[in-house]
Amino acid sequence: MAFEPLYERILIKGKKEETCDRVKVECKTDVPTDDVDKVLNVHVSATVTESTANDGEIKYGGKAVFYICYQSAEGDVKKCENAVDFSGEISLDSVQAGDKIEVYPVCEKTEWDKSGLKLFASATLSVCLKAFGDNSVTVVSGGEGLIVNPATTEINKSFGLRVGNYPIEEEYELPFPVAEVIYQRATPTVTAVQCGVGCIIVDGTVVLSSILLQSGDKKDIIKETKTVAYRAEIECEEAMPSCSARANVLVKSFKTDVAVDEEKGKSVVTALITLNFSCEAFCLEEVSLIEDAFSLTENVKTETAEFIGEKHCEQKSTSLRATGKAQLSKEIENLTPVCTCCERAEVLSVSQTDGGLSVIGTLFVNGIYKEETGILHSIPCETSFTAEIDYPLSSGATFEVIAVADQGAIQQLTQTEVEISAEVILTVYPKEKSIIKYVKDVLTTGAKPVNNAPISVYIPLENEELWSLAKRLNVNPSDLVETNKDLQFPLTGKERIVVYRQK
Repeated sequence: MAFEPLYERILIKGKKEETCDRVKVECKTDVPTDDVDKVLNVHVSATVTESTANDGEIKYGGKAVFYICYQSAEGDVKKCENAVDFSGEISLDSVQAGDKIEVYPVCEKTEWDKSGLKLFASATLSVCLKAFGDNSVTVVSGGEGLIVNPATTEINKSFGLRVGNYPIEEEYELPFPVAEVIYQRATPTVTAVQCGVGCIIVDGTVVLSSILLQSGDKKDIIKETKTVAYRAEIECEEAMPSCSARANVLVKSFKTDVAVDEEKGKSVVTALITLNFSCEAFCLEEVSLIEDAFSLTENVKTETAEFIGEKHCEQKSTSLRATGKAQLSKEIENLTPVCTCCERAEVLSVSQTDGGLSVIGTLFVNGIYKEETGILHSIPCETSFTAEIDYPLSSGATFEVIAVADQGAIQQLTQTEVEISAEVILTVYPKEKSIIKYVKDVLTTGAKPVNNAPISVYIPLENEELWSLAKRLNVNPSDLVETNKDLQFPLTGKERIVVYRQK
């Protein structure tokens, strides 16, 4: 009988690779440096507006908006806003044309310089990239003259990356007239994600933070925060309630409009936010692979391989009030802390415990201080924090923990020490790995000798199963069962196995 293996290509959608690219974005403003006494804060909101994937190369482009708050030479608080384009290229050999990619920037650091004629600012962005596509493996599925041992296994398959936008409009009233919005930020988080029929449902909140300059004689600096809940549905035609999903959210655009009623001494703030979601839905799918193979006429050698499957577990978020003491770089005299801005949390390490995860991180805030004369100062502060997340995971699980901070506060303790705090939301993205073995190829090493005996009787090994017995005796498992109907596996080693060979 001819010997000819058959091969099958199995496609498994999912994440292929991820990496980061660092980009420095520079912004030259129209503000003359002679008009600037000191820079109080530089905040950058960055988004990726376009990205393309070709074979081994990813190109991206985006926009970074600089919000610069400064105090003029006359002592007035002012702001300027400038948008700067940025672009870059990333090389990833595994990425092919047609793969979907998730690209998002994270602002690591901002700097400013007023040594030239015009105020200058820059930002260091970490552009994170995740590529999604078809991971393929070629397996032996059978073949002429080949007897195979089939096995069914479950693979967590992705429906591919899905993206979508969700607009939010929020209006609220303030009991004072606003002269200027000198700082604004929208901080979104995902609190839950699930699949519906034909969609991925994402629940979460957006914290709107603004530092406002009050008009009139007082000209106080006031910080306002407002939390807005949302529920977004991102289209995914294959999704069903039985599926699982993960989701990330970023701010695509954020704008505030303020209508002031001077007679009533009130202001109405309208916040317009567009959230951008990247989501992925998963389902368990059974695939048939073979564990082993042999031929009745040929000596064969099987080449095995393995691929690592990933099961994305339910993401989980938890919040805490991170608080700690911070040492200042200089003594503060006759200054009153007003508020904080640019809150940021960074996860330094995560370790698995019996009850969940233990997190160590750093909290960063900018403290805004005010002199009795009204002159403002900005002082960066940082402190460490720890957190325990109640989320028991399997010992083989891997996980990523993302931290988002907002709603900061500052309290003066001494001239060189303050206590800072902020609301920190930690989100766990866990995965469980499964190693799936398969037969990659079957090669002949020569013909087997022919056994001319019409009947043979064998003694099996203790605890032997049907497949190992059939392979050792060079008999089709179905023929072996047909001629030895009373066998019960695993065997005891005391049975007598009869093999009939037709002539």
